[in-house]
Amino acid sequence: MNTLRHRPHTQSGMVLLMALVMLLLVTLLGVTSVRMLTVEERMAANSFDRNLAFQAAETALREGEALAASNTAPPPTAMDCGQLNNGACVNGLCSPPVAACNSARWDDASFNGWRNATTLVSPLAAGAPQFFVEHLGPGFVCDPQEQPPNTVCNGYRITARSQPADGRAVVILQSIYIAE
Repeated sequence: MNTLRHRPHTQSGMVLLMALVMLLLVTLLGVTSVRMLTVEERMAANSFDRNLAFQAAETALREGEALAASNTAPPPTAMDCGQLNNGACVNGLCSPPVAACNSARWDDASFNGWRNATTLVSPLAAGAPQFFVEHLGPGFVCDPQEQPPNTVCNGYRITARSQPADGRAVVILQSIYIAE
């Protein structure tokens, strides 16, 4: 005898419900993956921008060190702190900073003594890197290995920045350069 078993309708409804729940979970997993991918892409782009800006600032720093090595005479010191940042720099070479003035030149938005670097870093770099050289005066040890130490060398502080027009990755670097 052939007997047909009759399945209750509740089982087929439960399968449909489980399929919808699984579909919802897969959709959430896909959306989360896309969001993570977007964040990782932004992180990679920021890292690339920062690296490019660092290289541009490093190039400007080396150009500033070459200017310091040329032993060009610095402009006279402007004694007025209000004019120190704007009046004591000529073509990227600045007079010694005055200790009584609290404002650092690289922090002063009105400072216009920056000099554009001429060396091209990459066609991808946006904006020209800039630098300025501050003459710190004589009295620096020329060769620390020499006994007695010769202290007639001039010290220079070179500040370089890479400031792209879009402002996404700004890098400021400094070095101290000692020249005879």
